[in-house]
Amino acid sequence: DGGGDGGAAAAVEAARRRREREARKAAEKAKQKRQRAAAEKKKRDEERAAVVSAAARYEPQTNVLTSKKSQFVCELRYRNELPEPPFDPKLLPLNFSNDVFVKYAVSSVEHQHRHAL
Repeated sequence: DGGGDGGAAAAVEAARRRREREARKAAEKAKQKRQRAAAEKKKRDEERAAVVSAAARYEPQTNVLTSKKSQFVCELRYRNELPEPPFDPKLLPLNFSNDVFVKYAVSSVEHQHRHAL
């Protein structure tokens, strides 16, 4: 019965080849992962070096209104364009008396005070 042993040996050999193939795939995946991590690290380091060199060349801009040096690395440009209002301006009447600002009322302390004669 040599045929039975040959089938078992073939199954063992197939299992060994499958394990070797899976190990090669795992090693290739690990290698690709290391390469990606190295490329990402290199990119981060290059970006960091670019920022550091830009900061080294930076001279703060002086604000004309406050005469203070800016703390920002780049020059700031403001763009705040608002759309035109969809209607004409309208002045609304204010319904209150201006006496509110100038009317004097005697307080209770002043009312109860007795002046020396």
